Amino acid sequence: MTRNSIFSRTTETPNVTTDDDRTIAGLLLFVLGAGFMTAIMLAAALVPGYDFRGGAISDLGVFSESALLFNGGLVMVALLNLAGGYLLGYTPTPDVK
Repeated sequence: MTRNSIFSRTTETPNVTTDDDRTIAGLLLFVLGAGFMTAIMLAAALVPGYDFRGGAISDLGVFSESALLFNGGLVMVALLNLAGGYLLGYTPTPDVK
């Protein structure tokens, strides 16, 4: 059984990404970056003596003052990444005969 015969059973193309999905995905991925940078800056501001140049950002997930904010930001990044990736999906190429 060839790949084409598997997909020829259905009449509609599965999982075609629309322009609206791409717009929403782009917005989610933009919010992801802006939100993560904001979470890092806020978490760094909460920790007394934290140095952006000398400290690793992963340290922000350990300090009790910033752990919830930083780790919550990472969860937000993961969820928005999954949602954006799902909405982008893939655009199959049409069969040329």
